[in-house]
Amino acid sequence: MTPGPDKPEIAEEFHDSPHYQRIVATNVFGGIAPGGGGLFMDLVLATVPIPKAIFYEPEEIEPGVFQKGPEIRRIPAPDTVVIMERQVGVYIPGPNIRSIANWLQKQADDWERGPGAH
Repeated sequence: MTPGPDKPEIAEEFHDSPHYQRIVATNVFGGIAPGGGGLFMDLVLATVPIPKAIFYEPEEIEPGVFQKGPEIRRIPAPDTVVIMERQVGVYIPGPNIRSIANWLQKQADDWERGPGAH
């Protein structure tokens, strides 16, 4: 639809905040803010920790000389800890939650029909 005398044009111009940075988020954590004024969420990057220790079975390569053999265990054990590294906190006022959710749903739909289609 083209703007006309009874339908004014609405323009948006984008500027970067001096604090703007691009982040990677693989998960989100949060909920309705106390008092119900809006939604607070942290965008997080879910990762696994670098092991604090790895234990190996020793393999004797010559009498009294050993090398690392097969891995026995790790501390922490794999798949027992997920680090939720908070990247940025976001607050969305209550009246804006639905429009942002609708925009995000449209992006997910477009992705599933395009690059994410299998």
